[in-house]
Amino acid sequence: MAITLLSYAKADIRAARLALEAVRTKSGNEKATKGIAAYHAQQAIEKIIKYEIYKVNPDINPRKMYTHKIYDLCAIAETNHIKVPREIKEKSYMYSDWEAAGRYDLHFTVRIDSIEKALCLAESWLQHVEK
Repeated sequence: MAITLLSYAKADIRAARLALEAVRTKSGNEKATKGIAAYHAQQAIEKIIKYEIYKVNPDINPRKMYTHKIYDLCAIAETNHIKVPREIKEKSYMYSDWEAAGRYDLHFTVRIDSIEKALCLAESWLQHVEK
């Protein structure tokens, strides 16, 4: 299961990068496409955290893992002695909002630089995890 989570995290990073490129080239609805990029950045972070948790605690109750809230996953990771990058923990509430608000809340908008930062953090952590 864990390898699948990393491959999905990589796919989410690629999807987010493609969405950001569409925003930059003004291809389609900019607000909606930024929301899609933010969603995929959040999903990548979520899947990396879950990968790390399952790696050290493969017998964890799956129901505990049925969340998209990065801050909850960070807490679960911490109880399993997993070091989530500080920058991800500090922005965990913001990233958690991206899972739904960026796609459904018409008044919610995400800054491109925030998405870029999240993607850089996810990519860096992913490289570290794969070593």
